[in-house]
Amino acid sequence: MKRIQMILFGCGLLSISAAFGQTSAPQKANTRDGESVEYCHQHKKFNELMIDPAIAAQYMANQQTLEQHQQAMQNAEPTRGTVYTIPVVFHVVHNNGDENISREQMLDAIAILNRDFRLLNADAALVHFDFNASNPNAVCQPSDVEIEFVLATKAPNGACFSGITRTVSATTNNLGEDAQGNDLDNIEGEDQLNAIINGNDVYQGQWPANKYLNIIVAKSINGAAGYTYNPGFGTSMEFNSIWVLANYVGSIGTSSDNRSRTLTHEVGHWLNLSHPWGGNNNPGVACGSDGVADTPQTRGSTSCNLNENFCGPRANVENYMDYSYCTKMFTQGQVDRMRAAITSNVSGRSSIWTASNLAFTGADSEPTLCKAQFSAPRTAICVGETLEF
Repeated sequence: MKRIQMILFGCGLLSISAAFGQTSAPQKANTRDGESVEYCHQHKKFNELMIDPAIAAQYMANQQTLEQHQQAMQNAEPTRGTVYTIPVVFHVVHNNGDENISREQMLDAIAILNRDFRLLNADAALVHFDFNASNPNAVCQPSDVEIEFVLATKAPNGACFSGITRTVSATTNNLGEDAQGNDLDNIEGEDQLNAIINGNDVYQGQWPANKYLNIIVAKSINGAAGYTYNPGFGTSMEFNSIWVLANYVGSIGTSSDNRSRTLTHEVGHWLNLSHPWGGNNNPGVACGSDGVADTPQTRGSTSCNLNENFCGPRANVENYMDYSYCTKMFTQGQVDRMRAAITSNVSGRSSIWTASNLAFTGADSEPTLCKAQFSAPRTAICVGETLEF
């Protein structure tokens, strides 16, 4: 279903654009081997938005700003050793089903993000020799992004919370479209977002995208396992949140190990990475480039084919931004691109890790006790007596 929306960008540009629901049934070419959902819809969301000339112009201008910022960073003193911390909020949309995943499952997802972005994953040493740190002539090597993630403990109104909101809503069952492009349930990502804003159990209102990385967890998200947007489409929650299926969060509970890096992939997009084959087609269709110098040109893979070389050089199939089941690395070029995104003011990314915002979101220290409940068997005692609470 198409919708008309008014979009206000940070610079004041007002544009009218068509709606951003999916336009096709799940495509095999965009589905990892053995799965029934498309792994990622980032490139589809991107192409839908870019149809609008005003939005496309604004995005391209922002991307040029990011490129100039990255070049300036590379010309200046390196920022190695500076670790940026990002406050995260999980917004679980559920209808009292198993999509109402446990806190432990979300904590596991945070641990995996920190492991992958800090190059603490043991399997990074197992990448193909062409990309291995033990190979001095490697095309690229696994690299530490020096970005960490922590659950926020303060809501926008200052209230203490667990870093997780829960919203009971039928919008969790977002079934997507049939082969003719007709909505199966008339539910889109913005409906889930509105349900959260208006009905979650912590704070009703906007969770500013320049203060929180908002991750929306639901039972269904238009037939994808996850999606988000690259920075450059404004500062709203809609264009700066990440959507992910409940059973692709972490490696425990309703998820599994081979689904556990979905958020690693989506956060890569949120930090301005593209799929290694570019953003104009599904994996396996045509050779393309992601604009990063040290990621070999590829057509993308939906399985762990370490000999993939259709586009000439050996593909970096084990890259987190590919679709294989054996992803385990970011390249240094990707790291440079992500660190440029997080330190740029495009889409408010440079505000999210500041000391003032970490204090605002409660992400600057160990979680504090928000409240406590006490009870006692009686309310009056004599001098010298003791009472247990």
